[in-house]
Amino acid sequence: MTQAAMSPGMAALVLFGSFFFLIALRVPVAFALGLACLPPLLFELRLSPMVLFNETFKSYNSFILLAVPFFLLTANLMNIGGITDRLVHLSRTMVGNWPGSLAQINVLLSVFFAGISGSSTADAASQSKIFIEAQTKEGYDLSFSIAITAVSAVLAVIIPPSILMIVWGGVLSVSIGALYLAGILPGILIAAAQMATVHVYAKIYNYPVYPRATLREFFCSAAQSVPALMTPFIIVGGILLGWFTATESACVAVMVGCFLDAIPAIIIVGTTLEPLARSVNMHPVQFAIIGIVSLAFGLVTPPYGLCLMISCAVARVRLRYALKDTMIMLLPMLLVLAAIITWPEIPLVLPRLISPEFLR
Repeated sequence: MTQAAMSPGMAALVLFGSFFFLIALRVPVAFALGLACLPPLLFELRLSPMVLFNETFKSYNSFILLAVPFFLLTANLMNIGGITDRLVHLSRTMVGNWPGSLAQINVLLSVFFAGISGSSTADAASQSKIFIEAQTKEGYDLSFSIAITAVSAVLAVIIPPSILMIVWGGVLSVSIGALYLAGILPGILIAAAQMATVHVYAKIYNYPVYPRATLREFFCSAAQSVPALMTPFIIVGGILLGWFTATESACVAVMVGCFLDAIPAIIIVGTTLEPLARSVNMHPVQFAIIGIVSLAFGLVTPPYGLCLMISCAVARVRLRYALKDTMIMLLPMLLVLAAIITWPEIPLVLPRLISPEFLR
């Protein structure tokens, strides 16, 4: 094998064979993905193992990726500062009287948190600790509690500011400002689909409902949550107005106020399919939103559903325990994805209305 170049079929066999062999040995997925690339680099005369290290370094030696730790730092600072508790209270005053109150609060908090961290894994970790035990104490099924916490966490990479949008924009040269605007409506639609699913579950299983909050309670809670609610406006607005870049906006958010597993997928799949999307006249922003939403759904599907893994780990159950409810909750979300594919105006309407120059 070392005397001749490997055929594409042989290279694929070695790649996937090595990967599944390492998985069978219970090697962590991230390490298995990296190590599986080594055999073809060793056997192929035209390549060298140094290619792996060079490409890995170049992929992460990027100014734009500095936004990732700053967004995560913003979320951690808000948790420590008690702002997350204020957002929980605000969510309760808004949807606490809806069927399945605590689960509805779970979804709405994910919407708020999405505008702060940009990281689904950070959202899944923090909200699993807040909601899973609380929901089970109020009579919610454990599988349902895990599933709704995991699927609502994916909103963090769809609603801006999103780490995946930053990476996609950097890798494929798409306007990050346009992606931020394009992600708002799909994110709201997916959140609405999740809330509708909670409503159906609540009616079937008779989940508890909180008393309706007064208007005064809502305004008081909203006033206390202003610092957190301003964060997405600072981040998105600063980019749209040209005040600072995605990285600088994350730093500004920290001053007022991991999810790298999908980055290889963006680099490999995004760059591969982008010419195909262009050949059928699909707008690059629509294609980006389709790709990002699809990758977000992958965070709750095996074998590498990281958000689902985190929620199950917090609940101390195996992944398959919550798989059924998770798949049920994905169905209406997939309908939203189908709508985004069918009607390009869903992701493109806000960029066209607010900043049409981003779409040129």
